[in-house]
Amino acid sequence: MINHLSKGLIAFDLIDLDNYLNNYLNTERFKDFEYRLKILTYNVGDLNKRLVYEQFYGYSSIDLKTCFSDILMTILLLCKIKGFQLSDILNIGISRYDEKVYKTKEDK
Repeated sequence: MINHLSKGLIAFDLIDLDNYLNNYLNTERFKDFEYRLKILTYNVGDLNKRLVYEQFYGYSSIDLKTCFSDILMTILLLCKIKGFQLSDILNIGISRYDEKVYKTKEDK
């Protein structure tokens, strides 16, 4: 498996991010997986709401970067709650994505 993280594709240190997320997990309300999952659903709802408003009204007061950052942080916290290493999750995701992309190209 190619370690994309060592190639500088991500601009922050995963160890620092891991420590940062651990600080959140010292707070009881951040340790509850089901609650965090509900927050993720809420975050994805904001993204959908933003896209619908933009499509039908031509604008949205909800910032797209904020939507994605909220979703990403919530997913990272969910991974930490389950005890997963962030580098493992990213490497698995990249590998799976690569497999799908290259398999699709080969099928054509």
